[in-house]
Amino acid sequence: MGTRYQCGEFHVDAANRCFLRRDREIALEPRVFAVIAKLLARAGSLVSRNELLDAVWGHRYVTPSTLNRTIGLARRAFGDDSEQPRYIQTVHGAGYRYIGPIGSAANETVAVKARFGPPPTARLPARVDELIGRERELNELKELLGLHRALTVTGPGGMGKTQCALEAARRAMADFPDGVWFFDLARIELAEDWLRALGAALQLPSAAPDLLLEHICDGLSERGALLVLDNCDRLAESLGALRTALTGAGSRSSARALSISGERCGRT
Repeated sequence: MGTRYQCGEFHVDAANRCFLRRDREIALEPRVFAVIAKLLARAGSLVSRNELLDAVWGHRYVTPSTLNRTIGLARRAFGDDSEQPRYIQTVHGAGYRYIGPIGSAANETVAVKARFGPPPTARLPARVDELIGRERELNELKELLGLHRALTVTGPGGMGKTQCALEAARRAMADFPDGVWFFDLARIELAEDWLRALGAALQLPSAAPDLLLEHICDGLSERGALLVLDNCDRLAESLGALRTALTGAGSRSSARALSISGERCGRT
């Protein structure tokens, strides 16, 4: 996924999930981009429907109409016509083939910085009420986030740790160009369940935990993202082990400290 392609007037940066038309970025759904990247990686060759399903959706069950819709959106991105295709050709009963112009653009610089942010399932909850009387704590959290790779908010239950952490994360959004990602672990039984949730949010195919962790580390490398975890008290030890392996910066919200390298604890 590290290749950049020049497809006529379109520029596709697979590593940064950036799709440009004449230097203007076009926003695509993550799976639409993933389908385009898969077809470009096999340009001129048939990519079967099953290959696309495995590469983009992993082992999840997906209806044929879902893939058809995704292919339709990929064609729309290129301004293509299914009846007279210039970019994506349907091979009836088999799959699809990229037939448009293509060249390597590995040495070019992308004019517009690619966006990389959380899907709807991993976005911060909307602010319901103003947080009152927490300015000192919020200022401290802001300072600590700028100094440490991991931060744990601790304190007795019911004192508003979650709302304080969420407000701090909202105020820090501008400092994290690749977004703030929120995960509520109240219903998570094992740390590996969160690992799978993070992999799904990054649009990674399902894999064994060790391999999935490796893929997640690759996906987050050189990214400026903030990970916010809530209700992770029960999983503190095992989550700490995962956090040590991850290369991206993260914010941890918990009533218990996570015993990990580079962590700083703050109280509210």
